[in-house]
Amino acid sequence: MSDRQTRTTAGALALAALLALPGCDWFQDRFRDCRPLRVDLETRFGSEPPVNMILDGELYADSNLVPWFTSRRVEVCAELGDVKRFLVGRGGVTLDSQNCAVSHHPEEFEHTIVRVAWDHGQLLCENW
Repeated sequence: MSDRQTRTTAGALALAALLALPGCDWFQDRFRDCRPLRVDLETRFGSEPPVNMILDGELYADSNLVPWFTSRRVEVCAELGDVKRFLVGRGGVTLDSQNCAVSHHPEEFEHTIVRVAWDHGQLLCENW
C-alpha cells in the first residue's frame, strides 16, 4: 500500500471514529431521522413581569420574553425517549429549568399540544 493510500485510509478511519464517539451529539442530531415537535412555552399565574422562556442553547433575549398568560412556540427535533431541556429566567438570571422526556411517538403529537408551563414559580412539562 502506498503512503498516500495509507494516509487516506487512516483519515477515513479517524473520521469514522470521531463520528461514532458518544460525545458527538451535534453530529448525531444532524444525521438522525426525527420528527418536528411543536412546543408551546407558556406563562400562567405568578408570571408578572414577563419572563424569558427558552430551549437549552438559546440566549435570553427580548425575542423570547413571554408576558403573563401568553405563550411562545418553538419547534424541536424529537424521537421517543429524547429529553429536551427548557429554562425560564428574568434579567439574564435563570429561575428554573426542567428536562422534558418524550414519552409518546412523535406521530401522536399531531393532535396534542405539548407544553412547558411556568406556573407558580416552577416549570412543568405537559403532554410529553
